[in-house]
Amino acid sequence: MRNIEIRITKTGPDDAGLNQMLTDARMEERRARAAAMAARLDSLACHITSR
Repeated sequence: MRNIEIRITKTGPDDAGLNQMLTDARMEERRARAAAMAARLDSLACHITSR
């Protein structure tokens, strides 16, 4: 694990921008997982109805 890039983020009393970026990233990841799950369920439903 020697090739890990270390980033230092300076936070101050007003780090609302950083918190907003983290919140947006989390929501984007949740949407991506929900879309993948919906696609999997759709595939499963198609498989069930074809049999």
